[in-house]
This record gives sequence, C-alpha cells and structure tokens, in this order.
Amino acid sequence: MPSHQILPMPKHTPKHTPKHSPPASQSATADNADNSGAQVWVIDGIEERIASVEVDGRGVITVPTWMLPAEAQEGDVFRVTIAHDAAEQARRLELSREQVEQVAVKSKRDPGGDIVL
Repeated sequence: MPSHQILPMPKHTPKHTPKHSPPASQSATADNADNSGAQVWVIDGIEERIASVEVDGRGVITVPTWMLPAEAQEGDVFRVTIAHDAAEQARRLELSREQVEQVAVKSKRDPGGDIVL
C-alpha cells in the first residue's frame, strides 16, 4: 500500500454516532494494549467510494476506498500503523529541489514578451 499523509483527527465529536461503537468501558488505551502504536480502524460505512472509519473509538474520519484493501466492507476492523519514512522524505525533497532548479534554468532562457503562435 502506498504511503499517505494522514491528517490529525478533529478535536470535536462527530455529528453522527458510529454504527459499530465499542462498549463504553472499552477505551483507545485498551485497544492499543500491545503498545504497538497501531490504531484500530472500524469501517462504519461505505458510500460512493468514501468510507466512514471510526478510529480508536475516538471519532470518525472519511477515507477514500482506494486506500483500503479491495475486499474491505462495513464492520471490518483493521490495525493501522503510520510510520515516518525519513529516507523517502529526503529523496522526494531532493527531487523537488531538482525540479525547481530546472524551472529556474528554463525561465532564465525565456526572453519574455508576447508569444507568437
């Protein structure tokens, strides 16, 4: 699965109650008792290629279905770990620098003025 940036969850309570909520006595800490850092994602529903996913019983986020396994369906539970990839970040930063340099070189060769078609 490709690496993706996951935005922080909003600090407000979702407008709807998830269909598959854990019992009130079960907390996110209990879900992560193995200290792996994995989040527990429960698919609450899927509509038009968007899944409503409850995260650790704390709130609901929307996730495009292309980010989930193809067979994912309502009620499925996943353990999700997000890891920072410093090497990939450095590679992409270098690629970005090279692209900016290429644009700068091309713009120096541009004589400016009107475009003749």
